[in-house]
Amino acid sequence: MDIEDELRAMQKMYQQRKLSLEKRLRKAPDGEICCCTDHSRYRKYRLLLPDQPPRTIPRDQTKLITSLIAKKADEAELDDVTRNLRACSLFLAHYRNHDRQKLPELLGRDAYHDLLKARSYQNDEDRAWAEADYPRNPKNPENLKYRTDKGDFVRSKSEGDIAAALYALKIPYRYEQGLSLNGTTIYPDFTIKHPSNGETIIWEHFGLLDHEDYAEAFSRKLRMYVANNYVPGNNLIMTFETPQHPLTTGIVRKNIQDYLGV
Repeated sequence: MDIEDELRAMQKMYQQRKLSLEKRLRKAPDGEICCCTDHSRYRKYRLLLPDQPPRTIPRDQTKLITSLIAKKADEAELDDVTRNLRACSLFLAHYRNHDRQKLPELLGRDAYHDLLKARSYQNDEDRAWAEADYPRNPKNPENLKYRTDKGDFVRSKSEGDIAAALYALKIPYRYEQGLSLNGTTIYPDFTIKHPSNGETIIWEHFGLLDHEDYAEAFSRKLRMYVANNYVPGNNLIMTFETPQHPLTTGIVRKNIQDYLGV
């Protein structure tokens, strides 16, 4: 969840709280309570009503006293909630999310983006490997909707986050490159060239583990990887998410550091 999503969630929460407070205040007793003491330090509660002199509330009217104190607290909270709602609205009205997928458009000319790409690898060999043609996944090309900083397209926002982190750290990768395992061709999400030793690392992101069929397919795929010497903790990176537990940039960054030492 990025800052815009967080602010919109917060804005929704404040809107709901504002409605709740306003509903309670409509049912509250008229007037405002004032607490004071006389010379004998005897506490008094006074009721203030518009265009009327203050009157003392008998201490045995505890329900009225409690209701008026609760009203005072709700009014103070409503003031804070209203201010925070305005702050959220102002922020969202002026906030601009720097969408790096639109970088070529923002730069204005492809030549600028090409220059950035040329600076995004440790050496010419890494750049040549990352930009060379390779057998790609032919299935459902219409689902390739998220443009990466590298200029290719991936199928989900989380995969876009992984691609952005790899690219920013100058780690060469290929997206959905064909890999033959025991005569079966599969297409791992990311095939990575280790920046230090050149070894091949596979990164699979499993984003629908809360779906039963998807979870079963994940189990079969994992067994196939292990049978072909791609082992989690060694040369196979796996990340997971569900709607309740989305992939975060912190998780992505930690996996890159743990597996690739960058």
